[in-house]
Amino acid sequence: KILLEALQKYGSENIDAISKMLPNISLEDIKSTISKYSEIAKNLYEDELLNKWLKCGLYQPEDSFIPEALLFIQLFENHPPPSELEGYDIRSIYNFLYRSCFGQSSYFDLSPKDRDLLCFLISKIEQKIWPKCKTDIWEYVGKVYNKRNIKKVYPGKKRHLL
Repeated sequence: KILLEALQKYGSENIDAISKMLPNISLEDIKSTISKYSEIAKNLYEDELLNKWLKCGLYQPEDSFIPEALLFIQLFENHPPPSELEGYDIRSIYNFLYRSCFGQSSYFDLSPKDRDLLCFLISKIEQKIWPKCKTDIWEYVGKVYNKRNIKKVYPGKKRHLL
């Protein structure tokens, strides 16, 4: 109990201050105990998060992994707050991209500043990727176009009037 209080008060890095609250325990014992419990807590926490993700209903194995990746990036990745990024909200951009995978978003759901950033980044990606993939993309579009069910229309029979 005293170790927990010391950890809460001083953090896990300040071993000297913690040792003052636990005078009968050596510095090495304190370090090893903190390390041991940190590892146990880390493993429990990681397993718990993974289980929550799998059981939350957002993850469907038969779906594409891209929407889930965008959602998890939006929810769990550390993004700087908009105040540190000149007002750009990276979290809302990832949320927009996630919802776009399901057709649930409008371009105007983003702030004008975030829309501009997203358009800029997409255009940069397009400039880098398009020249390399242009031929492949046009071939794919051609195949899709040729597979369409194009119905042939034949002229009807000429009827002879009596």
